[in-house]
Amino acid sequence: MTMKRDRIVVIGGGIAGIATAAELADHFDVTVVEREFQPGYHSTGRSAAVLHLAFENDIVHRLTRIAEPFYRDPPPGFLQLAETIDHIAFDTLENRNLVESFVENWIERCPWLTLLDSNELHARAPLLNKRNVAGALDPRSMRLHVDAILQGYRRLFAEKGGTLLPSRRVVDIDRRASNWRLTIDQSDPIEAEVILNAAGAWADEVAATAGVRPIGLQPRRRTGVIVDPQIDCTNHPMCYRASGGIYFKPEGPLLMVSPADATDSPPCDAQPEELDVAIVIDTLNRCTELDVERPVNTWAGLRSFVPDAQPVIGFDPTDDQFFWVAALGGFGIQTAPAYSKIAASLISSRQGTGLDLVSAHELSPGRFDSNAG
Repeated sequence: MTMKRDRIVVIGGGIAGIATAAELADHFDVTVVEREFQPGYHSTGRSAAVLHLAFENDIVHRLTRIAEPFYRDPPPGFLQLAETIDHIAFDTLENRNLVESFVENWIERCPWLTLLDSNELHARAPLLNKRNVAGALDPRSMRLHVDAILQGYRRLFAEKGGTLLPSRRVVDIDRRASNWRLTIDQSDPIEAEVILNAAGAWADEVAATAGVRPIGLQPRRRTGVIVDPQIDCTNHPMCYRASGGIYFKPEGPLLMVSPADATDSPPCDAQPEELDVAIVIDTLNRCTELDVERPVNTWAGLRSFVPDAQPVIGFDPTDDQFFWVAALGGFGIQTAPAYSKIAASLISSRQGTGLDLVSAHELSPGRFDSNAG
């Protein structure tokens, strides 16, 4: 007779939810509930989709180190997920110190970073105009294929017997003595031993519905623009200005551009603001030799943060059957192979991550209680 397995309900079918669900499905009966018709509709599907090791903060860096081998050598069942792309920080003479500071900050952890003189900068990034004279090269960044990553995890989840419920909304969550009862529109109620909250920008709302204290999540809008540069940019490096306000990278023969905005927003189906689009096209023209007049396409997504800009992965300190996978502010895809395994380990053993580079305490929602006051 087959032993009954505990059920876990994952709320949210983006990369955080589906990757963690795939890892958990070896040992649990896992159901993913996704309010949209297609998993990955919000932040996952609107990502710039690049892996940087010199990114955000030290914890994000360490999670990315854990994840990097997965993308360079995908496991069976996954297609090609990424390829290497040069990543260049640039700026003007007045802001040379920002480029140098970036290298100084990261060089010990990323010794492959190199400063570029003006000639080297323009040889590697010919779109940049001559006002930009300072550069730093990261040759180890990767362009990620988001759809291949998401579909690979979906296939893995299905192969392990997981259940995906798209176009379903959790309307109520009732805490019982030993489990949860979730009321879901267009479906029968589901009982589960553990809720895994991977609802992205809506994660605090899910917590409140469950009677769990929110973690202070703040979604922030990020704008994306596709332009036609009128020249083939297929092999151009990704470039970002050290003083902020713009990054761009090739999308086939076109160019994806962002103002690197981070505008506070409520949880929503984010849409680009016309002013942000106009500003970034103007900035692009001022930083490069291009003369773009209008976008080919525009969009916006939400990146969600807590105050320390680090992910929240772990059981809630007030309820050991409510698990957070949240606050993945712009690095949720590049670190997914790391935090999904960490989360599955914590839920399965409750004894730590089993990974040397990151501790459970650093990721835990309980860190906010210890820092209070």
